[in-house]
Amino acid sequence: MIKNLRHNGEMKHYQETIDKIFGKNFKHRTLRTLFDCNSEEWNETTISEKLKILRTIKKSKEFSLEELILEYKIYYSVELKNKDHVLNSLEKSLEILLENAI
Repeated sequence: MIKNLRHNGEMKHYQETIDKIFGKNFKHRTLRTLFDCNSEEWNETTISEKLKILRTIKKSKEFSLEELILEYKIYYSVELKNKDHVLNSLEKSLEILLENAI
């Protein structure tokens, strides 16, 4: 497991941090519901729900969105090999979220 995020001085995998923010039963802990507009997970939530998830992450102050996106990229490119298709939709997903947030 790659651990790059700091939490209270120790390194954490980004999904561990998501567990701290939302609880271990959070259905969308891979965050594909936010960052992969071509996934089944994306279709399980509305844009409003996605923006609520982003606001909750932002309020948590566990880490920055920039760090989270970096960890997401590491997770899908290094830990889960052959998942380039997940990363290929990241920019489009962020664009959709930004368009709806404004």
